[in-house]
Amino acid sequence: MHEISIIGCGEIGSRHLQAILQLPFPTTVNVVEPSDVAQKKAISRLSEIKINDNNKINWLKSINELKSKSDLSIIATNSFGRINLISNLLKKDHSRFLIEKMVCQSSEEYEELISSFKKYDAKGWVNTSRRYFESYKKINDMIKVNKPLVMNIISGNYGLGSNAIHFIDLFLWMTKNTTISLNGNYLSNVLLPSKRGKPFIEFTGTIIGSNLNSILSISFLPVQNLPYTVNIVQNDLNIMINETNNDGFFLTKINSKQFKFKNEFTSITTTKIASEILKFDTCKLPTLQELKNSHNQLFKIFNTHIEKITNKTPSLCPIT
Repeated sequence: MHEISIIGCGEIGSRHLQAILQLPFPTTVNVVEPSDVAQKKAISRLSEIKINDNNKINWLKSINELKSKSDLSIIATNSFGRINLISNLLKKDHSRFLIEKMVCQSSEEYEELISSFKKYDAKGWVNTSRRYFESYKKINDMIKVNKPLVMNIISGNYGLGSNAIHFIDLFLWMTKNTTISLNGNYLSNVLLPSKRGKPFIEFTGTIIGSNLNSILSISFLPVQNLPYTVNIVQNDLNIMINETNNDGFFLTKINSKQFKFKNEFTSITTTKIASEILKFDTCKLPTLQELKNSHNQLFKIFNTHIEKITNKTPSLCPIT
């Protein structure tokens, strides 16, 4: 019997719960969620899936109610104060973590987490789950190592701050790298409210990134209902993807070939991720250490932009 804890069971946490309850082996799931409203919504979503009869749920209000360490802890709270939460779990002998982005809110917090994981001999992976999309795995196999690559992402007003890390990781995965340099000079001079409420904010505009000879651009425009489009170019390989409509094209000089893109949701990918971690003590996601540089670069460009607009230096980067 495996034991998994899900800390935070809101929009994302409830999808993790759906995924865990579909694991093909007996599992006890401890769900820590203080909100009755969130618990009721999560329970209502269980009707959407077929639950393994050998799996059971314990509903808890606090991590203090956890009676034993888990084989895997899924952290699906917002980023504010998350470092203290993870620290408390480490002290309770939890040692394997799947962590939602953004991991935390400052370079100092991130460094503290890295140090704590080393102290407790723990492992953590960041849930930038496009590495588990079958469509992207096939495309990644086509990418040549050490050849320049260009990746452009365009979407509407869906939250550049909270979603940029997904595409940065996609870029790093395909360029076989763990570092990137980001430029936030083309962010829009408007700070937007986050759908997750205060103290979080959101951004629109364009982020430019580079590593070695490869270039990334991520543009989130102030337009509603604009689909996620991803364009990947390397030499004569040109791939255009519409993630929202689940289709894509391989383009050449003389013709184009359409293919079916599959957008895989948390309720599917987490089943695969958790299964791999429980069986092999590893998975395809980037580790905390591997996404440290990307987080630090995002903290830098967003905080610089906030300071430019407000004339105040933020102590924490208010994205989640």
